[in-house]
Amino acid sequence: RKSKLHFIGGHPLAGSEKTGAANALPGLYQGATMVLCPAPLAGNKQALNELIRIWSLVGAQCLCLDPLIHDVLVAQTSHLPHVLASLLVKLIGRLTRQDPRTPQLLAGSFRDMTRIAGSDPNQWSQISSMNQSFLIGALKAYRDLISRAIENAEKSSNSVQVWQELFGSAQSERVKILKI
Repeated sequence: RKSKLHFIGGHPLAGSEKTGAANALPGLYQGATMVLCPAPLAGNKQALNELIRIWSLVGAQCLCLDPLIHDVLVAQTSHLPHVLASLLVKLIGRLTRQDPRTPQLLAGSFRDMTRIAGSDPNQWSQISSMNQSFLIGALKAYRDLISRAIENAEKSSNSVQVWQELFGSAQSERVKILKI
């Protein structure tokens, strides 16, 4: 009797900017989301349940998504932040070439926002290329938000209020998103 193989794509949302086995951490998947992308209409419920059981043994919380939905969402929640972090590093690198004192002004906010720019360029160029259409859409949406922020600040007679609204709404939204 032949056994049937069932492919179920998976994407563990865990780790850091460091790659390779040397950077493995005990408990890496504890509390992490493991996205499973069973092929539409071709999945085997028993195989999927077994995979969910296996991932739960290492502490992961499984989330099943259609592969296309996964790609749209991670373009915005994972791939876009990598591009933005890299662009910020490039911006500050250019500024540093203009004024070598710039690195003396870099504190926690720069390090926090750019940690992922230290990720493996080979890995992230491949990821970005494979999901390029959705990543470009995410970049355009971000560009639109930046343009709106500039426009609001330039048109306002009370820039403190404009920035307060931006920072206040973002703070509230972050609390809702992260449930903190």
